[in-house]
Amino acid sequence: MPLASLAGRHLLALTLVGLVAASACGWTPTDVGDPEASVGSVRLTVGSQTITVSNTGTVTGGPITITRPTAPTISASFLNAAGSQDPVAHGGNFQLNATPADTSTLTFTRTSAFVGTLTGVAAGTTNLTVSLFHVTGSDNDFGPFPVPVTVN
Repeated sequence: MPLASLAGRHLLALTLVGLVAASACGWTPTDVGDPEASVGSVRLTVGSQTITVSNTGTVTGGPITITRPTAPTISASFLNAAGSQDPVAHGGNFQLNATPADTSTLTFTRTSAFVGTLTGVAAGTTNLTVSLFHVTGSDNDFGPFPVPVTVN
């Protein structure tokens, strides 16, 4: 068997082993370009109210109070452990998800990734479940956590 043919077979075998090893490590190109957010809390601003939800779900400053017919703006700032806005969370791949538990009492209408309008439909109490949704990852990087709401 010629030496060049033997060397070619060894090169082919090494290439195949390398491809198998690379695919087994689970690395994909999206791992580098789509990082996860590191959120310690979210600060919700609803009209003049400020509500904070920790990464354990503890709510301070609540409940959100809405007096009909006013439909206040709600905005969210997702904060890291140091209390600064998380730059990854506020990148283009994330959004606030806000889901009322009872839409006959409260509705949410999104106006941008981190802003929307809350509308009190009827007097009562409900929860607004909030999360940081990773659009490209199709998962929540923070939450979901319930926030109490009173509609007057």
